[in-house]
Amino acid sequence: MGHLRTSILLLLLCCLTANAQETLLWPVAGQQAGEGIISKPQQYIEDELNFSSLFIRADEGTPILSPADGTIRHLSVGGNSSLSYMSAAGVEAGEDFNAAILRCRNEISGVLPKYVNCGIAITLDDGRVINISGLRGDRIFKTGMKIHRGDTLGTPAYAYKDFSEPHIRVSISKESKPDDPMKPFGIESSFVPAVKFIPPERLTAEEAKEDISILFKAYRECYPSMDEAISEERAVAFEDSIMTLLDNGISYEDFFFVIRATTSAEYCHDSHIDIKSNNPNITGNNIYPNLCLGIMDDSLFVTRTTAKYRQYLRKRVRSLNGVPEAEVVQRARNFQRLYDQENESVRTYYGLYGWNWVYGDEYSKTKSQEIEFTDGSKVTDKWGRKPMLYPVLYLTLPYIGNQYKILSEQYSFSRANDSTAVFSLYSFKLDDIQMAEIADSLKSLTEVPNMIIDLRNNPGGDIETMNTLVSYFMDEKLVDTHPYYAVKSNGTYESFRYSDNYSPNDSLFKEYVRMKDKDLFVRPDTSCTSIRPDSTVNYKGKLYILTGEKSISAASRFPSILVRNRRAVTVGRETGSAYHFMTAVNKVNIILPNSRYRVSLPLIKFVFDETICERTPAGRGLMPDYEVPLTYEEYFLAENDIIMEEALSLIAEGKYLKENYFPPEEEETGSLSWPWYIAASLTGLLIVIFLLLRLLRRR
Repeated sequence: MGHLRTSILLLLLCCLTANAQETLLWPVAGQQAGEGIISKPQQYIEDELNFSSLFIRADEGTPILSPADGTIRHLSVGGNSSLSYMSAAGVEAGEDFNAAILRCRNEISGVLPKYVNCGIAITLDDGRVINISGLRGDRIFKTGMKIHRGDTLGTPAYAYKDFSEPHIRVSISKESKPDDPMKPFGIESSFVPAVKFIPPERLTAEEAKEDISILFKAYRECYPSMDEAISEERAVAFEDSIMTLLDNGISYEDFFFVIRATTSAEYCHDSHIDIKSNNPNITGNNIYPNLCLGIMDDSLFVTRTTAKYRQYLRKRVRSLNGVPEAEVVQRARNFQRLYDQENESVRTYYGLYGWNWVYGDEYSKTKSQEIEFTDGSKVTDKWGRKPMLYPVLYLTLPYIGNQYKILSEQYSFSRANDSTAVFSLYSFKLDDIQMAEIADSLKSLTEVPNMIIDLRNNPGGDIETMNTLVSYFMDEKLVDTHPYYAVKSNGTYESFRYSDNYSPNDSLFKEYVRMKDKDLFVRPDTSCTSIRPDSTVNYKGKLYILTGEKSISAASRFPSILVRNRRAVTVGRETGSAYHFMTAVNKVNIILPNSRYRVSLPLIKFVFDETICERTPAGRGLMPDYEVPLTYEEYFLAENDIIMEEALSLIAEGKYLKENYFPPEEEETGSLSWPWYIAASLTGLLIVIFLLLRLLRRR
């Protein structure tokens, strides 16, 4: 019995020790857990609800400590104009917090210099992320660097504009969602997580129309690229048809497809507009066809089958369930989403892989299909559990396997032969350590005459990282394309009352000015034009950049800059994001009050270049210099990397830059672009005032 008691006591002691280890260290040295709190979740700061942050008072010079072991995920310098909006920049390599604050003190829009501060995000071993802002200090950190419990991060600065004494801000996130910032420190919590929504079976006409009206208004008020996405006539016709559809109410499941249609080719398609709610029609009980259909060159055909139906593979279809081929193709194209403007490479890809899109919003209700082929034969396909389909999409197939490399590596270097290096870059989300490794690799390759940069499966990432990488390949100052940012308003947005990440009182873009002849507010972008060739890392050989339908966001802008400056050629296909502009950042989450469906809309349009020519046609992604069209064989069958082989062939044949279709830099625009128009106007006004003052003095 004594041994049993001892075992129980040891077990309890181990449990208590484990729990003690799980408790985070209070971040302010010399304070007890819970001491110094000046605001906590569910309290208001002026008229703003503090949902998930702790604001903690601390004397100047007090060490701020890391609450746990972890890895530095992000470093920032900036300031908050509201609880939900921060203007921020990155802390530069080799720069401490004090230097970063000094550099940015007078450049952070809408924030008093006193409240410019630094922040650090630390990823813990269990996946949680602790964010601590309101820091200053002289220690130099790097992203990717290990940090230990009790390490000094800095000293307190001023994290938020409504508190006049030194303080820090602490928040915790789990799986990208706000988490309790109090209980992990062992103190009583006021954090209230979002309440789980139980969806209704059906929405009344009034409820559905209220929700969709809110969403339509949000598009028009917030989304700055609506004019390019759809004409006013088409937009009104679509909106009227949806209102008529809702006259008798609608089921919750069917209303999802109404929301989805607003993000599709029928309304405002954009690779950065997304539905953040799960599709209620997708369940574990979905059934699948034995014959999958796809589209290429406006033809409907069988792309994959089960073993029983392999004789039908690649046969062209005349009708599907009595619907003619042309109508099915159009329905599928209308159903497509997550592509920019008139992009065709993404749409071609969707046609091959998105077999369920040929059924539109009837997919979840389909139980069988009647297929008639162009040779007159017919087949009845009764759907069932998910089958084995042929061709099998093995990861050993280059097209498929390349898509999954981002899961195991973010970049790699290799040699195709003695004269050609291959730099495969799967993401622009790179930490300081990774950037240093890339720089070292590039230094070792300066004598190699050719380099292939593979961006075919790169979803983008950090713009500052991209700019740094551009500087490694530039040989002279960039062509000034007069880039700028554009938004719909420099005041408040009424639609923010339905948002969970912005407040109706937020005025995010005060520094933007109205654009001449357009219903937009703009400010110039200097991040691109300020890029200079790096003096220590500079590859000068020929660049062949592989691009395709999955090269999006920064992975589209990176080759666009190099192509615009005649520093590289692209091989493959049109990039997934548009060349001239993309609407990508400062997303607002619109939550519809009755259905609780959530749609994320970008607020800022970044215009890179307004030059339209044969090389950069309107409405398209960055087109390839040497095109390799997507084929059925490449997607489903090819065991060789077709685009890579084309690039190597071009290098072997000595093919590189083609004709320059871009106008000379000094003749790029027939009239002054808006930043220069404003500058010229102000200069002219000052000259007039100066002359008037001189005239008055003479009198």
